Order: sequence, then structure tokens, then C-alpha cells
Amino acid sequence: MSNKENKDFPVLDKCKIVNFAVSLFANERSSGKKTRDGVLISKQSVEFIDTKAMSKLSNARSQGDNLCRAAGTRLDLFHAWAVPLPKMDDLRAKIGPVVTRFNENKEEFILQYPSFIQKKIEENPTQAEQILAIAPSVEQLDKDLRIIFVSKTLAPDDIEVGAEQQFNYLYEQVAWEIAQDVKKSTRPGDWYSKKTIEVLRRAASKAASFGFLSPSLANIKPAIDKLLAGILPGMDRYDGADAFLIGSMLAFMSDERKIANEGRRIGEAMDITASVPTKTDSPEESKVAKTEETEEIVF
Repeated sequence: MSNKENKDFPVLDKCKIVNFAVSLFANERSSGKKTRDGVLISKQSVEFIDTKAMSKLSNARSQGDNLCRAAGTRLDLFHAWAVPLPKMDDLRAKIGPVVTRFNENKEEFILQYPSFIQKKIEENPTQAEQILAIAPSVEQLDKDLRIIFVSKTLAPDDIEVGAEQQFNYLYEQVAWEIAQDVKKSTRPGDWYSKKTIEVLRRAASKAASFGFLSPSLANIKPAIDKLLAGILPGMDRYDGADAFLIGSMLAFMSDERKIANEGRRIGEAMDITASVPTKTDSPEESKVAKTEETEEIVF
């Protein structure tokens, strides 16, 4: 894509593109043998190590992904994350220990690897030959087991034709991730704990960090801040009127469509206006005009 300025894709100026990956290996490999039963063909695999032996290594993948998701949003076409610049230092600080632990666990795993293979042979003495033939060498494992964390800046010319759609509608991806987090971390009820408050604060922080993408996202944090300012801080349990207000906000924050398109309507209802540039004929404005025009959310 040529002759594109970053004003068309503000994420390029305001975010780093982060690649986080953990390279592991399967605990089984094909023996190269096949069995046939009529038209059914089965390929034979040999398990040479228990998956439990690899648990410490595999945990690094979910830990790193969770940190990247909390700090940024997923760019599937790039197999990467877009992380706002103000979040990068904190992400590096949190990813660092994950990388360190992975490398320490890798060294420990490689030292114990021969004993893992021996244990599998002792458990399956009649398949010892197949296990030894299929198990990778220690040298190969040292090459295969890797953890990668890199950040880079994209230029407009790095965005190929067709990929720009992901940037144009990135606010929808952010909204979806926020809604998923809220739904997984909370439940409707007559009372709420301080953990629920932390979920709302987390959602507000993420929405604010991507507020440059749309006025709807920009207004989420002021709305949540105003809500939380009206309830008693530090309580272990919130019920009554406080629970009603919290539940209403949770219901809104569990709906990615509302987060993406109707955040400004919450702000207007609560006399809140975020200081973000407005665009005419933006995607979120056109969608609001077409959906649920009579609905009003008031806290």
C-alpha cells in the first residue's frame, strides 16, 4: 500500500506491534507406519514423553498471551499484538520474568530429558525400540525450544492491500476482547465483590488506552470512573443500590457491540464527554444511527 499517511491508521503512531511466541514440540511423532481396515487408513504415532513433563514450558505460552492481551489487542493477520506505547514499559517488565522462567525451565527440562525417555521405556518395554527411534536428540530440543518477544513499528507501506480492514475496525476487536474478559471474570447477581470492581477498572484501562480508535471507547473509562466514584471504596461486598449500578455497567460491558458503538451514549447520559477527536461518518457513528435508536442507557 503506497501513499498512505499514519493519520489514516493512528495505531501505527500510537502502538508497537508485538510478537510473542513459544516454540515447543509435540510429545508424539509419526512412526511412518500405516494400518488399513478397508477404506480406513490409520497412521501410527509413538508417544515418547509424558505431557506433564512439559507443563512448565507450555505454561509460558498462556502467561505471555494473557499479558499481551491485557496490554494490547490481537492483530490476527500479523500474528501479533498492537500495544499502545504507554503500556509497553509495563508489558516488557512483566514479560521479562516469563522469558527468564522459560529459559530456566528449558535448561532443567533438557537435563532431565534422558530420564523422561527412560521412564517411558520402563513403562513400555516392548516399545523401547520405537521410542528410542522416534525421540528427538537433546541437541534438537535445544534448537526447538524457544521463546520470542519482539516489538517493532509498522509503516503504512507495511500494510498490504486487504490488511487495512483489520486496522479500520480494530476498535471492534478491542471491544470484543473487553467484553470477553468481563463475561469470563464476572457473573450477574444481587451483590458484587471488590474483584468485580477490579474487572471494571481493567476494562476501563484497556478502553482508555485505545480511545484514539473511537469516541465510543474513549468514553468508557470516564463513565466507569464516575460510577465507581459514587460508591464506597474498598468494600468487600457491594449490594443494594450499588449492586444495581455495578450490574448495569457489567451488562453493558459484556456486550461488545455496545462497547464499540454506544460508549458515547453512556457518557452523554452521565454528562461525560471525553476529549478525543471526532470524525464525521465514522464507522461507529453510522452503526449507532442504524441500531437501537430508541434505546437509552442511564446509570
